[in-house]
Parts: sequence; C-alpha cells; structure tokens
Amino acid sequence: MRKFLCVAATLGTMVTGIDTVQAQSYPEGPVSIVVGYSAGGFADTVTRIIAERMSASLGQPVVVENQPGAASNVAALAVSRVNADGYTILATTTSVAINQTLYGSLEYGMDDLIPVAVPVAAPEVLAVHPEFPAQSLAEFLTYAGENPVTYATAGVGSGSHIAAGYFFSELASVNAIHVPFGGGAPAVGAVLGQQVGATAITIPAIAAQFEGGGLNCLAVAAPERTAIAPDCPTYSESGFDDFVAQSWVGFFVPVGTDPEIVARLNTAVNEAIADPEAAERLAALGNTIQTLDPAETAKFVSDEVSSWSERVQALELRID
Repeated sequence: MRKFLCVAATLGTMVTGIDTVQAQSYPEGPVSIVVGYSAGGFADTVTRIIAERMSASLGQPVVVENQPGAASNVAALAVSRVNADGYTILATTTSVAINQTLYGSLEYGMDDLIPVAVPVAAPEVLAVHPEFPAQSLAEFLTYAGENPVTYATAGVGSGSHIAAGYFFSELASVNAIHVPFGGGAPAVGAVLGQQVGATAITIPAIAAQFEGGGLNCLAVAAPERTAIAPDCPTYSESGFDDFVAQSWVGFFVPVGTDPEIVARLNTAVNEAIADPEAAERLAALGNTIQTLDPAETAKFVSDEVSSWSERVQALELRID
C-alpha cells in the first residue's frame, strides 16, 4: 500500500508539473473564439475588434467563429464541453446571465464556465420619436398613465425587454405594452416610423439616431451619462435611484482551465482594449470600456446573474 501511495503521489506531481509547463508555454497554436451570435451584431463586432489585438498579445492567430442559436445557449453549451486547455473561448453577452433563470432547463450552467473578461458594457436606453407627445421620462410616464403606450425591443427575453419591462411594472408602475421584434434594427425602425411609441434598446443599436436627431433619448440605464447622448439623463437623475441595466460582451472558458491560462487570456483582452485605436472604435459604438482582473470579472458576472434573475422572476418570464 505504501508503494502504491508513493507511485500515486509521484504521478500526481508529474501531472501537475505537465499542467504547469503547458500553462507557461501557452498558447502554442491558434486560439478560437466562438461567438454565440451572427456576424455583424453587437457581440460579433466587439469580439472581432478585440481579437485583432489579442493575436499580437498572445503571439498566435485568434480566429473568430460564429455559432448562433437560442440566445447564445448553443455556443455556450458547445464551449462548456470542449477541452479546458484555453484554445476555445466563448464570446457572449448579458444573455448568458439572463438565461440561467429565463430557461427552464439548460444543459449547462455558470458553474461549467469560467469568466475571463468582460471588456465592454453598453447601457440600455429608452427613446422616442421627436414628434411623440412626451419628451422626458417624467412626461412619458405621465402620458403612459393616461394613454396606452407601446415600446419595441429586440425580442422576448432580451436584456432590453427584461430591463424595460421590470422598470415599467416594478419601478414606475405603468402599463406599457411590449412589442417584440426580431432584432435591434427593426425595433428602431418601428419607432422611427412611429408605429410604436418608444423603443428600449442598447445604445450601440441606436447611437446613429441620437447623433443625427432621428430619435430622442429619455433615459439611459447607466451609472453616469454617456458620451454618445450626453444630454440624456440617467434613470437615477430622473428619480429612479440606482437603476442600471447594461448589455455587455464577456469571454468565458470551460471550467477546469488552468488559472494561469485564464490570467493570460485576461491580460490579452485587457491589453487589446488598452490599444488606442481599438478603444476609440469600441467607444464610438457607445460602449463603456472596463478593465477587470479575473477575480473582478468573476464577481461582476455573479452580480449580473443575481440582478437579472431578480428581474426575470419579477416578470414571471419562462422559456421551456
């Protein structure tokens, strides 16, 4: 038995040593980032900007692949099941936090993934056409208390839907009718055409309309005003303290990935967003850039899961 224990201990030390060497030499080949959405969208655009700079930091090609489906659940499940070697990364959005409560049954959970970085966040906004009868949040809520109002979002279960629905029903106590669309562009188009009263959407999807005067911003769900719409007050400034709702892009790897590799990837992402050109491109889209270490990233994601869970449950939303 003593001989067996000695052999087992030796093998354990060898395996640990191999893992350490692999982590120190990582990466030795191309790294793949699997985006849970189609090309050209919020997550894809942000990921490709960052991936370009990650290649230089890691010294290896960083390849972006799109695997859309079920609000990024398809990609999240796939990445959760690959080898935990740091060569396959999931790029997703706030949906990964929302889905933990929204979906009745998932084949993966947050304990199957390790947060690597959440480099950007984009606040939710409420916007109306310049000819809409209410041109401030207070006016909108008063109007909604006396008239039926509609608001467009990118779809049922989206962060925009949940944030706006929670605000209207739980914080403002007004009856606003949700009109879901199959993406941000048609939702914005509906309010531009005055087919709906307002749109609740992330700021990158509507920034051009604010800059061009096509739509007016009533409130932004961010801790501070945004440079894209500097005249738009926050919800807190409008009397709804600490109402913050943001869509973000996050990078994750399968559980079991060596902490040194996680730290290496975290550094690569943070170096990428520190690049002046990349930072300018990301900010121009309406994103807030945030540099978080692995521990801060894990806390951020955990807090987001809790926050969105509360909102989903309040709205009694469920997808089975």
